[in-house]
Amino acid sequence: MPLFDGPVWTRIARRADAPGGLTVMATRFAAGAGTAWHHHDSDQTLVLSAGRGAVEYADGRALALSPGDVVTVAAGERHRHLAGADGMTHLSVTTLGDTHLDP
Repeated sequence: MPLFDGPVWTRIARRADAPGGLTVMATRFAAGAGTAWHHHDSDQTLVLSAGRGAVEYADGRALALSPGDVVTVAAGERHRHLAGADGMTHLSVTTLGDTHLDP
């Protein structure tokens, strides 16, 4: 199962190479694109830089995102990222750890 659903472009600006290090990745989602349900070994902070979108959580919560919004998803929390009608771009910041796809 792929992580992304729909046209998505990523660029890793920095990759954590030791515990406590940061991975910073820019991700641009086309209109309506998103991620599969997943969770991370560490907290993930998202900074929306363009467009509109949302983070949906497995418990039914959805957090709408606009440019400048910052949200932190707790380690282990099942979620997905969804772009709005005009797409979205965000920076993702995590520490060393894996991303796990969820059914």
